Amino acid sequence: MQPAPSIFSISPASPFLATLIDALVEGRLVPAFQPDNPAELGRVILYVPTQRTADALKEAFLPHLRRKGWQSVILPKIHVIGDMEEDLMPFKVAAGRDDGFWQLPTAMDSGAYR
Repeated sequence: MQPAPSIFSISPASPFLATLIDALVEGRLVPAFQPDNPAELGRVILYVPTQRTADALKEAFLPHLRRKGWQSVILPKIHVIGDMEEDLMPFKVAAGRDDGFWQLPTAMDSGAYR
């Protein structure tokens, strides 16, 4: 039987990245996480809202890991929820793949918001 997924909420008043990393590294975020074992980070999956957050999160790990005295570690898998594969869009168009993206209707008529 698999454990139930964990959902962790961060107050808007708290620094997002520092709070997330502290909770993860201290063992408060993932059930059965062993905070003294750096290899444990490699089995964690984090979902973040944007690619910018994912990049900042990767950079923010370094100071936290140095404070714990960890010299090398495998970072958690970081998945971006809002990722639209923007880098691959030109290739999709060039390859002629039509996944319906270009046929989406506009949000509102141009005269309706004036």
